[in-house]
Amino acid sequence: MDPKLLFQLAEIIELGSLSRAAEVLNVTQPTLSRNIRIIETRVGAAVLKRGRYGVVPTEIGEQLALQGQEIRASMQRADEALDRWRAGLQGELRLGVGPMLAVSVMPGLLSKTIDRQWQYTVRVTTTTAARLITRLRDRELDVAVAPSRMTLHMEQLVQTEVFRDRLGIFAGAQSPLVGLKRQVSIEELAAQPWISTGDLSRIHGGHSEVLRAIGVSDVVPRLAFSGDIATPLALMRQSGALAVLPVGLTRLLHDQFRPTELEVDASFPDRNIALWTHEKCADRPEVRDFAKRATLFFARLQRKVD
Repeated sequence: MDPKLLFQLAEIIELGSLSRAAEVLNVTQPTLSRNIRIIETRVGAAVLKRGRYGVVPTEIGEQLALQGQEIRASMQRADEALDRWRAGLQGELRLGVGPMLAVSVMPGLLSKTIDRQWQYTVRVTTTTAARLITRLRDRELDVAVAPSRMTLHMEQLVQTEVFRDRLGIFAGAQSPLVGLKRQVSIEELAAQPWISTGDLSRIHGGHSEVLRAIGVSDVVPRLAFSGDIATPLALMRQSGALAVLPVGLTRLLHDQFRPTELEVDASFPDRNIALWTHEKCADRPEVRDFAKRATLFFARLQRKVD
């Protein structure tokens, strides 16, 4: 199958129209129609059908379009590689960060470390820590900034701790527990509305694990967020809900969201931050360069929050 035809099929299905696809691809509509007939002759079945709002794929058309999307992605990566070469850059670093780090740390980290001496483009992916480590293991990322000692299959992964942190219980500004000049009791905690701020089921010290450890049982969060921290923090500020959050990183966001750490007579687990990479990527120059710069940045940040 001609890759160009699969690429064109993917564009038609994505846009839902031969005419719009012809405009985007800078070809005539009769040419696209002829190319679709070539595909259908090769397949022996239709790949498009008329839908309510335009053309939609048949079952085999959708499968072929997926291949066309991969071809398009490869073409885009080739164009980007050429652009980097023309700009004098040496490559690309695929960096993954969790939602909390993306909001609290990454703007400062990238602005302080990516300077004129940095010779690589950086492609940043933000998702839950568990998914980051999985993508790192599958070689879809070069470096991940994520909690250390996660309960995931970690064969061939290397981690270096760069920031000491722990979990704590935070309340939004409207919570009746804010401003108390004493420790908050377990009964008071149990009576408050809670928000879960991440997909932590495969990480030591998740929401439910922390609450059980301090004796707060049968608490079901009214809202649970995964892959986003700005929304739950903004919601906490308006509603006064409680959440389990990393202390150091949350303090960096105090001016923006005003969360308050509650004083509780309990021990909370560490939530240290590490630089993760695959052992086969660890010696690549862009990975070593970024790790050196990030380590220095986190050392300065540690002194700020301690």
